[in-house]
Amino acid sequence: MKLAFTLDTHGTCVAQLREELLPLEELAKTWEFPYDIHFALRVLPESYGRKTFRRFDSRDHALDLDISIIYEQYQLDI
Repeated sequence: MKLAFTLDTHGTCVAQLREELLPLEELAKTWEFPYDIHFALRVLPESYGRKTFRRFDSRDHALDLDISIIYEQYQLDI
């Protein structure tokens, strides 16, 4: 199984979260699971209009989870 974490942000602590999750990528290679899972973590301005979405590709046996957080809202919560 392949587990992947990618990041699309700047100036937030979300990069630290990704760093903490990276050891799971290596560990997942030993798991017997028929699908790959890809996480994209995004903290972007509201003006981008980017929404959270998921996509399953049965040909590639992959689940893509694209998680979007509005940058302005993130700034208010920290």
